[in-house]
Amino acid sequence: MPLSCHVHHTSEVSDVKDDYRKEVFSIAAWLLWNRRNAIHFGRPVRPTAQLLSTAGNLLQDFLAVQQIDTASPPPHIMHHWSTPDSNYHKINFNAAMFRDSHLAGIGGVVVRDWRGIKRPLKMDNPNLKITAS
Repeated sequence: MPLSCHVHHTSEVSDVKDDYRKEVFSIAAWLLWNRRNAIHFGRPVRPTAQLLSTAGNLLQDFLAVQQIDTASPPPHIMHHWSTPDSNYHKINFNAAMFRDSHLAGIGGVVVRDWRGIKRPLKMDNPNLKITAS
């Protein structure tokens, strides 16, 4: 069954910034293809008069979630490991605190002695209860 569609130039098109005309065209083409498939498979379709406004809405939704946070990431600080004093051990670890559950988790634990030799560490319960004092 041939499908014909006539899209008229409306104020909706002129409201779109020149920068996004290609995107609106691409979305409109996709909507037309999707509409054609819906007709072919007997699914409900939107009127072609809504095609450009739907394309504009989809583009606005897409652009809204593409907002990039302008806050710069914290600077990367290089830490260099230094040996502890003789007969001491140095423990390096990563930790996370969970405010809602008042728990903290410790992971990525590395224990080294004054010679730099790694030592095993056993933790039965890596979750610690946090209490305010």
